[in-house]
Amino acid sequence: MSFNLRAFQLEAAKLPERVNSSFDILHYDARLTPDLTEQSVSGRVIVTAKKLTAKKQSLVLSAKYKKAIKVSSDDVKLSYQILKDELVINFYSPLTAGQIFSVAIDYYAAPKRGMRFYPDHMFTVYHTGNWLVSHANIADKASFDLTLVHDKALKTIANGRLVSQKPATAGKMHSHWQQQTPIPLYTFGFALGEFLQQSTAYNNQAVNFFYRPGQLSGLNRQKIKDVFADVPDMVRFFEEKSATALPNKQYSYVVVPGTVAQEAAGFSMVGEKFAHTVLEEPGENWFIAHELAHEWWGNSITCAGFSHFWLNEGLVQFMVAAYQQHLFGEQAYHREVKLALARVKKTVAKGRNSPLAFDTEIAEQDINHSIVYNKGALVFYLLREKLGEKHFWQALKAYSLAFAGKSVVTDDLKRVFEQVSGSNLSPFFQRWVYGEEIPVIKL
Repeated sequence: MSFNLRAFQLEAAKLPERVNSSFDILHYDARLTPDLTEQSVSGRVIVTAKKLTAKKQSLVLSAKYKKAIKVSSDDVKLSYQILKDELVINFYSPLTAGQIFSVAIDYYAAPKRGMRFYPDHMFTVYHTGNWLVSHANIADKASFDLTLVHDKALKTIANGRLVSQKPATAGKMHSHWQQQTPIPLYTFGFALGEFLQQSTAYNNQAVNFFYRPGQLSGLNRQKIKDVFADVPDMVRFFEEKSATALPNKQYSYVVVPGTVAQEAAGFSMVGEKFAHTVLEEPGENWFIAHELAHEWWGNSITCAGFSHFWLNEGLVQFMVAAYQQHLFGEQAYHREVKLALARVKKTVAKGRNSPLAFDTEIAEQDINHSIVYNKGALVFYLLREKLGEKHFWQALKAYSLAFAGKSVVTDDLKRVFEQVSGSNLSPFFQRWVYGEEIPVIKL
């Protein structure tokens, strides 16, 4: 079957009604001062939104771990209140459909989750709403300007590109980062610290590595080079399989203490313990590939809700296995499949089985992570076996092209793979995605 990948267009499935459903959050412009001693952040964020309908609705943003909240606007008259962990903004006059407005929020935050502080550095981890006053809908992507006020001796890493650095008084620096392409809120983030830096490149795309000095991390230039030696090849592999280029034309790894493995748009935090493991066993580079793969599947193509979280994590887990196959051969691919199957069986034995996807919305805390990651990867393995190499990889490219920068549900993936392969995949998805059956795989 022949088709034009770039002409492949699908209508996204209808999303469920949500808080802030009559708003489209367009942009965040934050000016923040992290304090490594107090383990806090303070400053102002300007949130720009568009009213989608004339329906009367309050704008709800996260107030968790926030203090000294003050809200103002030059565009609209408003009042606000704090209800538990939410900042609820009410508007005196009805907003019209299509109206664009901004609100400014001054605040102080000392989050117990979402930021990690050390004497020489700090970084954010996933829970954006804990350190930034922001909305919670992962399907509503936004662009992001972030200006960090920090000691000039420290390096910053954040979303997008560093567009300016301006010295300020008292030994401070203002570093302005800009993410122009809208991204999901959980991928907002930054790191700040006494990092060393080195870089490599692939196809005129910069890949940067930030790490602590050797006396703290046990790492040096040669070790960093060895740990991340395969990254240019990973970029090439994921670009080829998605038929799309690396977003932002650059990527950074920030190597931090412990066993962190967390993606953000344009960079990721990875643990020093993982890095040392790769030095001993190069085949354990899964975390490097996993976080990078999220640039395409998770950060660019994002699940529209937690009922479809396997589209983020299950697919990336499978793509790591596929990359292992590419780099190390069939045995490495089978090893990843066996590991995923063993994890699923262990979860089921504990009485924690569940479907991969749901017809109704579920909360983030209800995600069955082992099933989402591991059975999700196995379902893509089964789909590859069912469709064959040609149709499977063509379908993945079509899916990646059609939904780049968009939010998706499971039916979006299903329709693409059906269209490309000419197969009816309803029985397959009903059995493996919406059902709880565990596959029997003999390798």
